[in-house]
Amino acid sequence: PIPGSRKFMAVADPVLPLQSLVFPGSYNPPHHGHTTLAHAASQAWEGSSHAVFLELSLTNPDKPSMDPKDVSDRAYKFFDLQEDLPKEWGILLTSAPLFAQKVGVLRPYMSQIVQGRRGSAPPQLGFVIGTDTMVRILSPKYYGNDVDNMLEAVREMGRSGVHFVVGGRLEQRKDAGHDISKFVSGVDEIRQLPADIQAMFTVVKEEDFRVDISSSEIRRQASFEIQEK
Repeated sequence: PIPGSRKFMAVADPVLPLQSLVFPGSYNPPHHGHTTLAHAASQAWEGSSHAVFLELSLTNPDKPSMDPKDVSDRAYKFFDLQEDLPKEWGILLTSAPLFAQKVGVLRPYMSQIVQGRRGSAPPQLGFVIGTDTMVRILSPKYYGNDVDNMLEAVREMGRSGVHFVVGGRLEQRKDAGHDISKFVSGVDEIRQLPADIQAMFTVVKEEDFRVDISSSEIRRQASFEIQEK
């Protein structure tokens, strides 16, 4: 965004600051939970503030491509929520729906910054994700139902300088035929991973982030209100 305005400056070839955080989502619509998690994740990763880029993929393997008007509407709604965002934030538009694709698209813009660094560098690019996304990243079914394939794919992202910052969420589950609400932080799932992959994840503490709201719930409520009218 352009400071002091409600306008964006379009940049075709951006340079992402070292250790930027990218927060992928459909943002349909953006809400307080998104911006609060962005801010909490910015503080949680290695205990310091980071620039956060909210990423919308214009393509989705399971849905039609996004309409340009929808992209614009969702992006500009963040101006109404920017008080909750870190000081440094922006919008990324990509055509990379899968995480491996996101890394491939964004990595060249990071390499300009880290070129010439000596020794081992800290993680260069962080992704902010919810526990639902984390479960999909770690699900073997997306890797030919092969656990080893999944672990190697995640390790490859780690070798590319990727780190995940995970925000918990309230999930609805069935227990003995009843709907049970449970806050899932991701800690239990991460503990089951090999140590080197565990190190790729930072979990935002529940006391630092918990917003029991979702875009789908907002859409359902909006649809209900329209039906009542």
